[in-house]
Amino acid sequence: MNKPALNKLFREEDVRDIELSLLKSKISKAIRFSERYWMIYKQKTFGIATIIDLSYKKSYIEVLFSPTIDKTQTQTSLVQIFTPGKTTFNFNEILIEPDTDEDGLVSPQKIIQRLNRLIKKEVNYHLTILNYELELLNEQFENYPIEGNPYFRKIIVYFPNYVVELRINIENYPEVPSLSEKDQLTIRRFIEPIAEKIRVKLLERYGISAFERYGEEVHIYDDKLEIFIEKSKMPFIVKFKRGFEKRVRELFKLKPKDVIEDYKDLKYIIKERDFNKIELIKNWKVENAPHIVELIESILEIMKNSQHLILKNVSLLDKIHNISFKVHRGQSIGIYYKLKEPNHILAENPIIELFHTIEGRSADYSGEISVFGTKYIPNGYNKSEGILITTGEIDSKIRNMKIKKAILYNLYLIGKRKSKKTLINKALEITGLLYRKNEKVANLTILEQILFSISRALLRRQSIIMVSIPLSEIGPLESEQFNRYVENIKQEFHVVLIIHGPKSIVSNCDKIITVKDKQAEIGTIKHYISKIPQAGEIITIELDKPDEVALENMLKIQTGIFIEERKNERYKIYCIDENPNKILVKLFETIGDHMYNFKRHKASLEEYLEFMEIKEKMG
Repeated sequence: MNKPALNKLFREEDVRDIELSLLKSKISKAIRFSERYWMIYKQKTFGIATIIDLSYKKSYIEVLFSPTIDKTQTQTSLVQIFTPGKTTFNFNEILIEPDTDEDGLVSPQKIIQRLNRLIKKEVNYHLTILNYELELLNEQFENYPIEGNPYFRKIIVYFPNYVVELRINIENYPEVPSLSEKDQLTIRRFIEPIAEKIRVKLLERYGISAFERYGEEVHIYDDKLEIFIEKSKMPFIVKFKRGFEKRVRELFKLKPKDVIEDYKDLKYIIKERDFNKIELIKNWKVENAPHIVELIESILEIMKNSQHLILKNVSLLDKIHNISFKVHRGQSIGIYYKLKEPNHILAENPIIELFHTIEGRSADYSGEISVFGTKYIPNGYNKSEGILITTGEIDSKIRNMKIKKAILYNLYLIGKRKSKKTLINKALEITGLLYRKNEKVANLTILEQILFSISRALLRRQSIIMVSIPLSEIGPLESEQFNRYVENIKQEFHVVLIIHGPKSIVSNCDKIITVKDKQAEIGTIKHYISKIPQAGEIITIELDKPDEVALENMLKIQTGIFIEERKNERYKIYCIDENPNKILVKLFETIGDHMYNFKRHKASLEEYLEFMEIKEKMG
């Protein structure tokens, strides 16, 4: 190399060193008071790194700043952004037009400010997409989060004789989702109608029928749930292509003469090597990705409405009109319907009549009802198995029995002693009665009697449990406990719970039906609260010895509805026509000297109903 070329090379290296030193100094100043960013050195240049908290996981981001001489010599971009995680964010805005200072170098301080805005925007956008997919998933299938990650789900799909459980991770959606490599697929044998088999065995063993032996009809249930986990070296689900019939027979303990027609849908469970051949996957495009629900339906052949209890425009003559809802196992529906007379005769209770209609015992209705794919025949007998109604009424024959004995009254569980005991204890524990099993049933409160009836229903493997709770029997503490039990029952025993009861319990359900003037409306708590102005925000104030003039001036504020909760001391304010902040300003102006406490909060279901009654009176 000649001397002029050598001198030029040294000059360029000196320039790069100077620019790197300036960049380092700029980065140090930019992150001096930041806890979120730190300096890194990589690829012979300086940069910054940070961690994005997505609540369900952390995502790492690196930003490298290049000297201007690198752009001239190697066409390197002034800013490079790397996201090693699979979650992708769009930072093209910064990459195309990076912020610079007067010296021509990248401005780390401006980039950080811009990056913060973009990260917030991208995270919100990403979570909005994921949450919409969850909404669709929750509407179609029973599913639960795994390991506390809301976007890693266990999805449960029911077939007539078995249950399939999938573990699917959608946190990188709209990229192709992945299934868990561990316990990726579980197939469980569903409850079989074995009662007749047991009756025959009892007859063979004792020479008399179950009715003759016990004095009445005995309900017989299986406590066994065979668990089978198909393990595969491939990170997806398994398909029984080879030896399908043999595997099914082994799984469900079928004899050679048994027909496997009821299990034919298992053939559609797909292996990794076949997964990419699915049209949905072959044509998968991130910019127009299919919904997760569509992917599940492409893997498993699912009969329409087989996962749901559906009522469509169901009316009970002149008692309740137009009830419509769609609910799957693992969900609850609360019904708030205040009877005009608290001591209404049970047989005349429209809610109990609705329960009998869902059960299939009443044909006196109009509309459509479908129970897990089976459509009811109008004006016909449609008694469905696996549906139970309880009002807490206890059979007089078991009132003086201990709980541990009474729970098995009229029930016959088959299986090993240990497994039966485990099942019974689980049913009692999940309803809060396990440590009271040596007490008599007669000592239980109304709510505890209802929970006891639910325990018995759980042993009978009911799919739908309908409960009517007297509105006047439950206090705040009992409501809170009952709500916890409901959440556990839904998840552990995979049932649909329909609860008619007080507002404090109904408001905790996944979906809520309110019945007023015979007209039914359904929605979530969020749906109802959105009907209150100002997004359902309420102000509560507490006053200390206010004078009459100050109170009169306060009540003259036209943009709020005032509810007196404690005379001249405590008021609740519905903000109807004005931002709550402006109402607070007016409150301080009129009665601020006497106001020692105020609180802003979102309305509850009770407050929604209260607001609607006030609005109706106001016309």
